[in-house]
Amino acid sequence: DYQLKGAGNVAEIDSGLKNITIAAPMAMCEGFTFVAKYRKTKFLARVPRGGVRKDEDFVTPMLNPVGSSRQLVCYTSQLESMNIPRRRWRDGLFQCFRDPLLLLNIMFPHVVLSQIRARMEFIKTGKVYSKYGVRFLLCFTIAVISINAWTAIALLAVVDNPPTWLILSCCIPIGILDCIMIGAFLFKTIRTRRQIRKYFDIEDGSCNNSSGDLVVGLFCTCCTISQMNRHSSDFNTYREQPLSSTGLPQNLQRLVPSHTFKGRGEKSTFHI
Repeated sequence: DYQLKGAGNVAEIDSGLKNITIAAPMAMCEGFTFVAKYRKTKFLARVPRGGVRKDEDFVTPMLNPVGSSRQLVCYTSQLESMNIPRRRWRDGLFQCFRDPLLLLNIMFPHVVLSQIRARMEFIKTGKVYSKYGVRFLLCFTIAVISINAWTAIALLAVVDNPPTWLILSCCIPIGILDCIMIGAFLFKTIRTRRQIRKYFDIEDGSCNNSSGDLVVGLFCTCCTISQMNRHSSDFNTYREQPLSSTGLPQNLQRLVPSHTFKGRGEKSTFHI
């Protein structure tokens, strides 16, 4: 967070947001966003076209201020600029190592799937899922794994020669619960892939119909989720955030490479 020093100049603009003149805390290129604070109000500041130097004054709208009715103003505009390809996948099904969330996908694939679904829901409707959804899924998964593990330990190590009725009464309910969750997960995976293909008008040879979605969803589940994750986000531009509802930062902070600033007849290179 960057605490503004001094009053600055605040002016109303037609859209209902406020413009404020602030001094850049560091050299930044255009489109870069950061959290600033003015008179106990936090908001997103956005660098204008052409970039700015350190301590240079620039005018920014006070985006996404706390308590504002325009909570999605910056989030919407940047999520819609993900450079998501249409009529084709961003890359191949088995190019999983390009996915920065691959480890999370291997260990908790349903968590990554929920982030993809949240991302798609936002793109289509503008609705944002609760930021606690992913954490709830993680806690729920750990709880289910713990129940399975402790049941197995109790039957094998604690109870000597457990009777058949005890084994069945413990294993059948847990087995039914596991089957229901696995079936729901696979169903959601196949359905999400079908929705992404339909929304972005993707046709990819043998996997351009329901049977293709079914095959890759059942037999290449991890790769399918990873492909959908890479397609619906631009990890070359935006940082991944495993515990967020969409797998991306709330304000979608840009990953800015070395940038050459042009101005006043000179060039200088700076890093963000």
